[in-house]
Amino acid sequence: EAKALLQKFWDVLDKKTDPEKCSTDDILHEAKLTAEQFCEALDTVATRKQVMLKREPKDMWVNNYNPDLLRAWNANMDIQYIVDAYSCVKYIVSYISKAERELGKLLKQAQKEAREGNEDVVKEMRKVGSAYLYHREMGAQEACWRVGSLKLKDCSREVVFIPTDENANR
Repeated sequence: EAKALLQKFWDVLDKKTDPEKCSTDDILHEAKLTAEQFCEALDTVATRKQVMLKREPKDMWVNNYNPDLLRAWNANMDIQYIVDAYSCVKYIVSYISKAERELGKLLKQAQKEAREGNEDVVKEMRKVGSAYLYHREMGAQEACWRVGSLKLKDCSREVVFIPTDENANR
């Protein structure tokens, strides 16, 4: 029933030739829905927690933003609220592995080309390794560290092993 209520809302919205000039109340009224029915239907079909911002249809093409951050950043932003640990981990993993998916396709292509050329295993590995070395993407921070010949990781404390048994054997 919740999906049917939401479908009524979307049907009315789809019929609008200029939805940006409508208000949410107008669309709800035309769909014969109350705001409470609409919100309950959204809660029913939601598969996880989420933040719903109160917006008008005229703002449907505007990303979520923070005015203070927008002034400081002066660039496009799309702020999304993370309300559970799974969503946070999923976002981080997908973000950091985005470029690696493309690289995987490139490496498979290099391997395929090497095999089609009947190259031996050593040459095949060199070709795939070369493709990785010359096509891997890296962030600006990593590039600066590498150009500056700096270590990518470091520890603020040094660990020294001190033998404490009688024979000093460990």
